[in-house]
Amino acid sequence: MSDFEDRLRNALRAADAPDATGLADAARRRARTRRRTTVAATAIAVLAAVVAVPVTLSALDGDASTQRMPSAADPTRADPTQADPTPVTPGLRVETWHQATILVPDDWSYGSMTSWCASGGDTSPVVERPGTIVELILCTQPGSSYGVAFSAARHDSYTAPARQTGGHEVPQDAWVGEQAVGGVLVHVVAPTRQVAQDVLDSMQVVGDSDPNGCSLVVDIPADQHDDVTVCRYDEDGLLVQSERLSPEDGRAAMAAIAAAPIRRDQDPCPATPDRFEQVLIGTGADLGTVRVIWGAHCLAGRGVFMSGVVRELTSDVMYWALSPGWSGGVDGDVPLPGVLRR
Repeated sequence: MSDFEDRLRNALRAADAPDATGLADAARRRARTRRRTTVAATAIAVLAAVVAVPVTLSALDGDASTQRMPSAADPTRADPTQADPTPVTPGLRVETWHQATILVPDDWSYGSMTSWCASGGDTSPVVERPGTIVELILCTQPGSSYGVAFSAARHDSYTAPARQTGGHEVPQDAWVGEQAVGGVLVHVVAPTRQVAQDVLDSMQVVGDSDPNGCSLVVDIPADQHDDVTVCRYDEDGLLVQSERLSPEDGRAAMAAIAAAPIRRDQDPCPATPDRFEQVLIGTGADLGTVRVIWGAHCLAGRGVFMSGVVRELTSDVMYWALSPGWSGGVDGDVPLPGVLRR
């Protein structure tokens, strides 16, 4: 038994947690009640882009159009120029991309704002990141759903306050606004001025880490805390998404990692630099950090890495490593869960 297995088993025993299978099954049952997305592995394998999105940890009380979020005038709000890794207000969740982080109502889903008509004509709010899969369909009247979209900014600092707009580009009576900080632009379309402006006002520059405790750059250690965090990075090693798991989901993720078989010896990868997407799962100050790599071109570069031990990629590990709502492409030998978190 490895040192990690020993420490993890003690942690799970202290938490009176069931075995890995029981935890994973329970997590899947809970996730189904949060609106699950079923994705066939064979269909995913042919897609080329990847979108990362965080897990919803609590239900939003009330309608999204009336949910009040921290405003710029709120004295309890963090300095807008520096993200502070503090607990997030219930009913909200953190959305991070590169150097910017915002808060959105946690019943907002994920996907492309411009392909709303491909999913039954639902214009409910979604979060869109660069690389989001966009169906080959042109939605008109409106051309966009509600939600927020991240993109690279042309200017370091820019603000267009929420305003009501007409025409066919957004839903009728929608409020639209934009803001740029840290080289990132967010475009917001919301059903009310308050929600649109609150999302804009919540935007902050990521400093050493975002509000979930994930570092901006993959090689910088994440914040140490008791919660399990999932930090996802692009091929350039920049943060594209983060989430902090609930205690029960955190134990399930840890158990899935411990249950993954230790990988057999493989020929080492070439010394040439490799670019790949990866996920760091922070399992708490006592257990360290797990690195999950599935996109490396060399097979030996793929796996679950922690404390000098390399484990095989399993569908249960990928269930936690791939953020809810994820869609994208992987090689055929990478196991994918039958359903993804949402």
